[in-house]
Amino acid sequence: MSLFLEPLDDPYGYDAYRLLRSKVVPAGLATIVLGMALGSFSLWLPPLRNEDAHAIATELTDFLGMVSGGALNISFADNNATISLVVMIFLIIGFALLGYARNNRKNYMTAYPRITNFYTPSQKAQALKVRRRWILAGAIGLGLSACLGGAVAAAEAPLGLDLTTHRGSAIPVGLFLLGAAPSLWMIAHGVIVGDRVDIFEYNYQALSLTNRYDIRVNQAGARQHVMLGEQRIASRFHVVNRCILGVGIFLTIMLWVVPSLHTNFAPVPLLAACTLWYVVYKVGEQLAKHRYEAPDPDTDEVEESAALAKQQKPPKFKA
Repeated sequence: MSLFLEPLDDPYGYDAYRLLRSKVVPAGLATIVLGMALGSFSLWLPPLRNEDAHAIATELTDFLGMVSGGALNISFADNNATISLVVMIFLIIGFALLGYARNNRKNYMTAYPRITNFYTPSQKAQALKVRRRWILAGAIGLGLSACLGGAVAAAEAPLGLDLTTHRGSAIPVGLFLLGAAPSLWMIAHGVIVGDRVDIFEYNYQALSLTNRYDIRVNQAGARQHVMLGEQRIASRFHVVNRCILGVGIFLTIMLWVVPSLHTNFAPVPLLAACTLWYVVYKVGEQLAKHRYEAPDPDTDEVEESAALAKQQKPPKFKA
């Protein structure tokens, strides 16, 4: 079974847009987690006397201390300035990929605020199977990474290492994050690949970026009522989710850069926030669908026979 679908009729370029997103977003998340893993491993490396890297890391540390009143510090800059700069580069690349995906999403949804369904039932079923496979593979990868980190932690204890310290727990945490990076890629990729065949979900997402006054001007009757109601729910849940992500990012930054709070488990609040974000988003989507969505020609099933007829070429006649 092919991992990717070939839509029979895609007048919007939608499938190519979602497949691109299914690669860029997971790559950004995996890059950030790899940066965290590298930061954990750096605690065990001997200091490198690279004067240029040390000078740059010192200036960045001073800058963070200045803007935070002395509360923030790069905890591993003094251990290995070169590695600290590499970690920063990983974080910059990861957030740059996520920023590109966000802008591309906004641009596409602005161009196509509402699309009609062109996926057949068999294509939707295939997409759900592909989604389950990717998520299962990612979950297995996370489990193996956790087992590897736990095994290394258990092996460190007999050696007299204090696992309660940052340095003692750096290697098991780093190994877990190293395995978690590709696992998160697979999970995020599977979710996006599978969800793309849900056209109602796309239209619901696009409503959060749609000006409600444009809806009042360009829509009328029952369609206007439905779109305004769904847009109101989408906007409110969008604000809630932004707050959730903001809190998760803030807590992760505090646990990573504040010396008195620093822990190698700093990504946990961000991962918890992402999970809660997805749950809240799905609750809002189902609420909008249950409250406002009637049988909609934009999301009706495409008959297999009709779709196949579009794909068939007309017969050639000889002169």
